[in-house]
Amino acid sequence: MGVLEFILGMTNSLVWPITLVICVILMRSDISSLLRKIRRLRHKDTELDFGRELDEAMLSVSSEEASSPSLIGDDNYSELARLSPRGAIIESWLHVEKALRSYADRHGVEIDERKPFRLGRGFMQSLDYERLGKGIIETLRKLRVLRNEAVHLKDSDLGYEDAEKYRQLSSRVIESIDNI
Repeated sequence: MGVLEFILGMTNSLVWPITLVICVILMRSDISSLLRKIRRLRHKDTELDFGRELDEAMLSVSSEEASSPSLIGDDNYSELARLSPRGAIIESWLHVEKALRSYADRHGVEIDERKPFRLGRGFMQSLDYERLGKGIIETLRKLRVLRNEAVHLKDSDLGYEDAEKYRQLSSRVIESIDNI
């Protein structure tokens, strides 16, 4: 009886794990398509929500700037955004960095060449808050965070619309920086 009780106990213990593995195998294509649509990740105290943060950043830009034309890209950008939204977001950030370099040169702001636009205390204190304004600096901070999130996400986690919103927001910030 000892052997039969052992087998029965093992069977009871393994029923749910085996059932779960079989379900995952049978539904793997459905599960993978769902995972590609995830735009929000949360683990303990860390949370990434690309769409929400991008929408918040767009709202932080004033409505009068909302009508300004895009300064970044053309049809090539749109094609890049369709093929690789992540690549398009990174490309937009590079245009923002170029505008920040130009601003730094025009106003004599020293930047660390190893980490030129790390928006930490040192760089932020060297920027002229009076000229740029808290809104632009906050938007720069959000753009940087969104760029970092995009770098760590897959293209399948981002969409064309995300890249276009990021480009519009970047263009508005660049226009503001160039006009100062």
